[in-house]
Amino acid sequence: MAYYLVHASLGDKVKVQTVAYAENYLFVGTQDGKVNAYKIKTDTEDPAAIKVSSTLEKKKNLGHGKKPVTKLELFSNILMCLCDGHLDCLSLSSLEPSTVIPNNRGVTTFCLDESPSSKRICVAIKKKLYLYEYSRKFDQFKEITVSQHIIEVSYTGNSLCVALKREYQVINLDTGETVTLFQHDKSLPSIKCISAEYLVKNENMGILVNTKGQPSRSSITWSSAPACIAHREPFIISLQPRIIEVHNIDTQKQIQQLTFPNGVSFTGMYDSNKDRNVWLIAPTCVYVLAQVPIENQVIAMIRCNQISEAIMLWKQTSSSHPKYNEKLQEFMEYAGDFMFISLQFDKAFEYYKSSTVSPLKLLKYFGDLKEDSLSSE
Repeated sequence: MAYYLVHASLGDKVKVQTVAYAENYLFVGTQDGKVNAYKIKTDTEDPAAIKVSSTLEKKKNLGHGKKPVTKLELFSNILMCLCDGHLDCLSLSSLEPSTVIPNNRGVTTFCLDESPSSKRICVAIKKKLYLYEYSRKFDQFKEITVSQHIIEVSYTGNSLCVALKREYQVINLDTGETVTLFQHDKSLPSIKCISAEYLVKNENMGILVNTKGQPSRSSITWSSAPACIAHREPFIISLQPRIIEVHNIDTQKQIQQLTFPNGVSFTGMYDSNKDRNVWLIAPTCVYVLAQVPIENQVIAMIRCNQISEAIMLWKQTSSSHPKYNEKLQEFMEYAGDFMFISLQFDKAFEYYKSSTVSPLKLLKYFGDLKEDSLSSE
């Protein structure tokens, strides 16, 4: 098990449309044109069973009637809000207008540059893409016209991946070269930026391409076309009708399936590099898709005889762990114990060789030998 669902109470009923999260604050865009700011308290006394509560601190009516707030993003110290085609920039601390971005009306969608430390943003209006860099104010540095209306866009480094009305394209911002990927199905297209790759949805398949539009690794197959996609290395989380699927991006295998809580129907997800959890959105509530500690996941996978996958997971996610090598050797020893008990002795000793297990400890498997006699030899 990689994830579990935790209800995040928002107090009085609120009509949730979208959310954004950073630094213990959850910003909720409502179905009637408002933004609420909640201070989030997370009880992590038990890392495998966290508890989440909230306190409403601020409210802001965006002034665009009772139209839904369809997208929120945190950019520097700005909360960017899309409502009825208006792109507003609010101060994170006060929820009051902080600056103005040019071309902020008739906006279809927008996205942030996913590159580390970048302060660039892309705004889509009909068939045009406007790119800005922020330094106290938004300065436009490029404008691109495409052949069809834009539905969604993702941005990293010197490239954009764009879902047009009928197809996906990757655009090189330096050369202007455009690569058409493929026509998308009739369901709402979806793009997820993953470092220097894009994961694009085509019916029930997730296809990974690099920033040049070239296939970068094997595709992911879902049980049905997902409504939206989130990424937490090395996992791809997809929202399906009534279920949530978790796949390993490197093996493309499904590792978990979660069902919706009774009476809850999720409509969207939010993930951010600022938080390791994923937020799930329902019309009247919010849940956290909390991650089981990696060490617990590794042990559980070894017990299910998924040893190679378990070791790979530890290496993928924990290279900066202060006890990385020590823990890796512990997992190797644990894997050796599991294989030994399963009477697969050759494999057991392969794992033991990669651990720091004491030969004396292995005597526990040989009742007719005594530890002191082996020590004297």
